[in-house]
Amino acid sequence: MKTVNGIITARIRVKFTTPVDAKPGVKWFASHTSRCSTAPKSKVAAKESLYYGDAGESKVVERQAPVQPGYGPAMRGAMTEVALNYLCKKS
Repeated sequence: MKTVNGIITARIRVKFTTPVDAKPGVKWFASHTSRCSTAPKSKVAAKESLYYGDAGESKVVERQAPVQPGYGPAMRGAMTEVALNYLCKKS
């Protein structure tokens, strides 16, 4: 976690209890997401998400990055909201 000029940047790791069937023949075992947050305004922006196809988190099966970056609200109950609430308390 790093804070510069009020913007919090963190890499968030999520390990799925049960692997997720993402696409035919592709399972996600875990994800690592780089996110930026603005604590006072409670807005988030994804920088990049990596999805791993093995329990050891060594095989990247999907990489996502926004085409047009920007800040928006966190989805209620999603990993993003949980992370935002935690990071804003820490900053």
